[in-house]
Amino acid sequence: MHKKILSALLIGFSAGILALFFWFVGILDGFENSTWTYRVNILSTPSPYTPKIKIIAIDQASLEWMLNQDSELSWPWPRQAYSPILSFLSRAKAKAVIFDIIFEQPSVGGLGNDKLFAKSIAKGPPFVGVVSLCSNGGTSKWAKWTHGINISGMQEWEKKNNIDINFSNARFPIPLLGKKMTILGNVIDKSDKDGIIRRIHLFRKFDGMAVPSLSMAAYLAANPTNCKIDNKSNTLKVGKNKSVILGKSSAAILRFRGAKGTHDKISAAAVIQSEIRIQQNEKPVIAPDFFKDCYVFFIPTAAGTYDLKSTPVGSQYPGGEVHATALDNLLNNDFIRATPNWLVIISTLSIAILIAGIVFLSSEGWLAGIMIFALALPIGIGLSTYEIGLWWPVVPLFMAIVGAAGGVMILKYITEGRERRFIRTAFQHYLSPEVINKITKDPSNLKLGGERRELSIFFSDLQGFTSISENLDPVELTQLLNDYLSDMTDIILDSGGTLDKYEGDAIIAFWNAPLDQKDHAVRAVKAAIQCQAKLAERREEFKKRTGHTMMMRIGINTGEVVVGNLGSRRRFDYTVLGDAVNLAARLEGANKALDTYTMVSATTWQQAVEICPELMARELGFLQVVGRAQAVKVFEPLGESKELEKSQIEKIEIFAKGLELIKHKKWQKALTEFIKLKDDPPSLKYIKKCQDLIEDNNSDWNGVWSLLNK
Repeated sequence: MHKKILSALLIGFSAGILALFFWFVGILDGFENSTWTYRVNILSTPSPYTPKIKIIAIDQASLEWMLNQDSELSWPWPRQAYSPILSFLSRAKAKAVIFDIIFEQPSVGGLGNDKLFAKSIAKGPPFVGVVSLCSNGGTSKWAKWTHGINISGMQEWEKKNNIDINFSNARFPIPLLGKKMTILGNVIDKSDKDGIIRRIHLFRKFDGMAVPSLSMAAYLAANPTNCKIDNKSNTLKVGKNKSVILGKSSAAILRFRGAKGTHDKISAAAVIQSEIRIQQNEKPVIAPDFFKDCYVFFIPTAAGTYDLKSTPVGSQYPGGEVHATALDNLLNNDFIRATPNWLVIISTLSIAILIAGIVFLSSEGWLAGIMIFALALPIGIGLSTYEIGLWWPVVPLFMAIVGAAGGVMILKYITEGRERRFIRTAFQHYLSPEVINKITKDPSNLKLGGERRELSIFFSDLQGFTSISENLDPVELTQLLNDYLSDMTDIILDSGGTLDKYEGDAIIAFWNAPLDQKDHAVRAVKAAIQCQAKLAERREEFKKRTGHTMMMRIGINTGEVVVGNLGSRRRFDYTVLGDAVNLAARLEGANKALDTYTMVSATTWQQAVEICPELMARELGFLQVVGRAQAVKVFEPLGESKELEKSQIEKIEIFAKGLELIKHKKWQKALTEFIKLKDDPPSLKYIKKCQDLIEDNNSDWNGVWSLLNK
């Protein structure tokens, strides 16, 4: 018995050693990072300083507003556009303004623009500009008009830890602007090996000087202070009150406050309008007090104007918000710290040995409970240590526990399980363990219930199917439906869709359930295009069989719905419910209004084109469908750009031009554009509408097609 106990303890020790080895060489990094993502997402909370960090966003609304003021004010803006923002922030007494834009080239508006902007920088709050450190390009020497910061003890720290934080080149703002800036901050940093940003370097080195990150520069701009590195504790001290433990990669681990948008975000257009209104003695859109004593990041967020980072709280996280998070951590002095290696080693080995002993001495009746506790232990430790600011490696401990418990159970199986093996082998000839286990272990599979999640929902229907069915006998009609539905269903299922149901000739399907599909909108749109292509391929054949030209209408919408087993206690289906489902159905019928055959909502199209920019569509305008007060922007997807002919692309451009003129109520000019597409059914609808509007001089049509029928 003593030998068996000793063997069990040795198994626990060996399992711990093996898990620690895999951890040290990096084999477990991918799994550990996944658990860290989970911890961050469920435990991220704002700090007391989160409300003191604001973001002014150059969003799509700002770009459109600026264009409406002057058609020449496209992106990038002439720099005079930033002056009202700095004036407003100065009026608001902001602590610092941080521009996440590198002004490396002169303004598109000319030298006068830059001079005006430079004056605004000098008059405004402490200004943090961008220097972009790089390995090539730019310059290899500090600009004469600026310099880095001094961090005492940095050289000794570099030598002691054999760390290389140097960059050989840098890109600076133009001197006219840079000379007026309070400090420059670096925006370039590396992600982890898997491409996800979990850490940030608060400083780098260039041309012999330390260069602060944009976040650290923001703090120093508002709070000038000394910085030094304590080599004994491997800690960066910023002034008297802030200290950051530097990890083995010389970077600090970020404590995220939540998903993107956690820090208050205001459109740049709203800020500019507010300053203009104040100067005209009018009420501003936002009160200056909103920015009082705040650190204000100025970040481009409109599509195509900024870089997206992959972080634990989102795969499309604006880079500027990473720096806002780092500043939040610095202000609250709560960066995450790595757990000391010695503590991880001692605890992993101790717990593995303890679990091995408990499992060996436990009876079979207690084993399930013990294993649940043992496997939950690493999770509990990981969550609790996050709250006190530690990244505790969960996976090596989990692996050690599994190895220890599994190894001991194998030992018990070998030494004590002969009789049990005989019984189990005998009964396997009479019972199916798979069936029994499925019913007894997870009876929840047989109960009602659903979950909320975002789906892309697909509705299709054949045009004039009643007339088609009247000309066919039941056998012919059944065969026709089987052929048609088989073709469409194959495409939907091959694209990863879930078939909800058939309703006669109608098909209802959805994507992103039960399996997660980040590209569900793309899948739905491509499936619709392929379905239309397949029907076109067989149209002549179907016409010979029915005497009718078969056309199919498709509507797609993306939104949050309830999906799951829905129905009665005796019978239920895996299906979807919600307003987003109703809208998809309405869009299928709405094709009649504009003589189209595929119509998708703006929500679907925006998600699809973000993931697959090659997709092309034309905006059809706004529809107000039955049962919804709010108008919906809709698109007609046409395929990938490489698949479209030049004439099709030209048609998209002409239609878009006409639609833009409609939005500005230029009916005659819009009519001229749509007439160029007089063979295009949707264009004919707009031609008729424009003609009516021209005749009705008092018309104030807002561009929304109001549909009276479903």
